[in-house]
Amino acid sequence: EEEEEEEERADAAVETHEGWLFIQEPGYFFDSWPKRYFVTRNDAAENQPAHFVLVAQESPTAKQIIESFHLNKVLAICKAEAQGTKQHVFKLCTSSQVFHFAAESESARDGWVTALEYRRRRQEVEYQFGSAAGKQLSVDQVESEAEQTEAYLLKLSGGIFGGKWEKFWTTLTGQDLLFFKNNKSLRPFDKLSVQSVKLLSLNERHNDQIDLLLSNGSLCSLRIADPGDERERWARAIESLRRKTIDLLEEMGVDVENLLPAKEIESAPGFVDPTDVKNGKQRLLIQIRGRRRIRIALVDPSCKSLRSGNVFVLDAGQKLFIWNGSNTSRVAKAKGVDVATKLRMKERGGKAKIITLDQDRVDDPEFWQLLGGKAEIKKSDPEEDEIVEQRLYRVTSKQDAAARGRGQLELIHEGSLPPKELLDTRHAYVLHSDHEVYIWVGKSSRSAERQLALNVAKKLSSSRVGYSTIMRVFENGETILFKEKFLNFPGMLPISTVRQVLKSNVAQTVIQQKIDVSKLHHFAPASINYLHGANGKIRVWRIKEFEKVEVPSTHFGEFFSGESYIIHYAYRKGEKDMNAIYFWQGRDSSRNEKGTSACLTVDLADDLGEASQTRVLQNKEDPNFLLIFSQHHYHVRLGKHREISPNSSPSLFEFRGRTPEESHGHQVPLSSSSISALFSFVLEDIQNSRFIVWHGSASNPAQRESANSFARSRSHNARVEEMEEKKTTQTFWQILGGTSYHRLDEPSKLPPESHPRLFLSSTASGMVSIEEIRPFSVDDIELQLHQEHVLILDCWWEIYVWIGQYSFHSERKLVMLAAQEYLANSGVHLPNTKIWVTSHGHEPDNFRRAFRGWTRPVPEATKENLEEALREYVREVFTYEELQADPLPVGVNPRKLETYLSNEEFTQVFGMSRPEFLKLSKWKAENLKRKVNLF
Repeated sequence: EEEEEEEERADAAVETHEGWLFIQEPGYFFDSWPKRYFVTRNDAAENQPAHFVLVAQESPTAKQIIESFHLNKVLAICKAEAQGTKQHVFKLCTSSQVFHFAAESESARDGWVTALEYRRRRQEVEYQFGSAAGKQLSVDQVESEAEQTEAYLLKLSGGIFGGKWEKFWTTLTGQDLLFFKNNKSLRPFDKLSVQSVKLLSLNERHNDQIDLLLSNGSLCSLRIADPGDERERWARAIESLRRKTIDLLEEMGVDVENLLPAKEIESAPGFVDPTDVKNGKQRLLIQIRGRRRIRIALVDPSCKSLRSGNVFVLDAGQKLFIWNGSNTSRVAKAKGVDVATKLRMKERGGKAKIITLDQDRVDDPEFWQLLGGKAEIKKSDPEEDEIVEQRLYRVTSKQDAAARGRGQLELIHEGSLPPKELLDTRHAYVLHSDHEVYIWVGKSSRSAERQLALNVAKKLSSSRVGYSTIMRVFENGETILFKEKFLNFPGMLPISTVRQVLKSNVAQTVIQQKIDVSKLHHFAPASINYLHGANGKIRVWRIKEFEKVEVPSTHFGEFFSGESYIIHYAYRKGEKDMNAIYFWQGRDSSRNEKGTSACLTVDLADDLGEASQTRVLQNKEDPNFLLIFSQHHYHVRLGKHREISPNSSPSLFEFRGRTPEESHGHQVPLSSSSISALFSFVLEDIQNSRFIVWHGSASNPAQRESANSFARSRSHNARVEEMEEKKTTQTFWQILGGTSYHRLDEPSKLPPESHPRLFLSSTASGMVSIEEIRPFSVDDIELQLHQEHVLILDCWWEIYVWIGQYSFHSERKLVMLAAQEYLANSGVHLPNTKIWVTSHGHEPDNFRRAFRGWTRPVPEATKENLEEALREYVREVFTYEELQADPLPVGVNPRKLETYLSNEEFTQVFGMSRPEFLKLSKWKAENLKRKVNLF
């Protein structure tokens, strides 16, 4: 069923894409842009690899095809520069010609680029690996690859009397470098296959020159023509493409016909078996290094590896030593404790002993014995803050019978930490990080892929000089060391940098105190530390294709969720000129745009000399950022940037929040289902020159004032209509397409401040506490951090306890009991208020409505009455048979199994009463527990 669903999703992704486009037709003096209707279709026969064609017609109903473009002949499809009056241009690059198309809007252009590039990539995959492999290709995989590297370059051309430098508009696309006479040329003058490049080097004599050694032995030299361009940018782009086109297995020297047996690699020096580490048969020395960028790495388990400026964790199975160098930072020490604790709890079942040592104060002979004796401790490497480049390879096997048993290696990530989402259960992967090599084995990967992955890892490891390791992990059984190499693995939380006083090797026990829920009933506006006023000078830029595009002052305060922005605020503080830079990142903004906004912010700060830098996330806006736009009515529109014209369709804005600082407009889908009686809304109907301000029966004064102020500021000459929920006109519902919305049965009985509230459990202090999140949004549910905890959502007419999928049993129980007490001592909730328990992926409608920006679909919404859910958590007595089960019942402490027996069964199992057992010495009691298998 899952495979069928995947195929259906893949088929849906390649359904016909059609619409009006302008196509460039070159002329003698001027180019023309006729408008035609374009349609994509699949001309492949049944059960054959896809063959996508883009055809042009006079109209949607026309049967005659004017022109057709076969995507198997296209090298790349990407955005292009504006051509005269045509702003939203993209192009199809073939080996012999470039075709330019123009869409009517930026979003339409982006849609065509993604749709066509996806089809081009999919048929490539299907011709290589079959239809099944093509259907596994995700649209998300190609969206970020629709960019292109192009600019004017100088190319050294040979001649009888020596070479000369010629200027070409150069495009790096597909697998070729295409050289055009200028940026208007449609046919390349020359081209160079990147696959023929054997070696790329940066010329040492000329800092603007790149030398390419070709497979035929000749040399191709390129120079940067534009002083503002970067040689390194071109070098990275060419090298990255070269790596994708070459046969990586051949380059590494892996003989796919004569692979080494798995047992031979597993028994070789440097191969780390996590099971042997757990049992103490192998020792690992983990180094925590860096001052600005904390990272961990395996080093040779020898005293010669120790450095005075680093923290080291020696993993000796059931003993974990934390060794702190004399010049170690507080953050590194905290990370050392974090790593050792995770190893103890998640890989040793909580049974390993943590021993903390200090270079100058606390010592242990066993530590030095395990490292082979003492030696002089050297200082840290001054370059340890440098980012280690990591490469992630995907190992796949071909589907056709002729290539049965042969595999393919593909470099899918190069840079810093890769995201976990790159790992697919159907394949095996090899991660190369400095002198560490990891093999990740997906559950559904083929045996041929697993064997090939071992051989690739062996080659990568043997290419390193000195200490090198290979570690193999399996899906859902990843080690802490492997998870640390990724950006967002579940369970890998930020560390605490609070100073810890080390008194002994025994950790202090923190006793759980009763949660004081009375504090949760008191709402006090957060105290805001404003760093500046609102009378300074503002400049705003939008990120577009790795560049800044300035936003005119008439659009200040208007942001789009699919974009990222940079804001420079200049102000005076006393007699001094000050600068503040904010980079705002929309929820739907691409990873490239977010990264560019951060990089360009740093560049702008360098240009200004001195400036504060603050990242602002949509729905988590900084109060100082909002203050800047207090006179410009900050609001967020959905999607990518677009001009709002008199012909624009109506838009609906929601205003929610408990204070004026929190209440600002966010566009929501134009539907009656977006309306809630809890908030205020503004319907922007520019076509009919009107703004309708709608107030829900439970909306508060802050929301009402913000909605009215926004409508007045945007209306200009349009009329503004204000209406209450009970007096909603039929026109309002007609624009929204219905009358179904979130009503309140008895709004008059709700307290004046009935805005939803969200509380989060925390264990940062060593015991469970609860605190409010303000303001909150759907991001608080999606954050991996909160998946480790429990939330309480108070909707006033009902309360929800949301269980994070990685939260502890004890934490769930304490928060559910706290929710019960919270309602019992409320005094403002209705008598029939219910408390429900739900979890990630099962949130009911009323729960989802309380969160701004919720778009994630919930396939099966479920909720359970709190009293029923608590029965499993408050149970304290289990039978002897239940305590023999594997796994143990939820919440049972494996080290105190005897405490869960009833008094009668305790006597039957141990042959003595509980008081008699408690009088035994510890070693006798432990031996007795072993005999009855309760140990």
